Amino acid sequence: MNLYQAQKTLDNVAGAVRDGGVVVLVARCQKGLGNAVFESWMRAAESPGDLVRRIRRELVLGGHKAAAVGARLERVNLYLVSDMPADVVNDLHMTPFA
Repeated sequence: MNLYQAQKTLDNVAGAVRDGGVVVLVARCQKGLGNAVFESWMRAAESPGDLVRRIRRELVLGGHKAAAVGARLERVNLYLVSDMPADVVNDLHMTPFA
């Protein structure tokens, strides 16, 4: 339904992918990013590491999921198959994939 919910899948596969590996996340995200805090954090981050560092400074619901995505993006190459525009996916530090 949205990337906020799809983040749970990333947690489930994290242990199965080695550092530098590839994850192809198939999630329509027809409702976009979902949670407003999650969206603002994801869009504001200049790098995945920004999300991880930010959660250490300010623990905020919604931000915690953005930080979890950031932690995965620091380890793996994430390709996202979704209904979201490619430029939005790129801005989230992910690679859009058809």
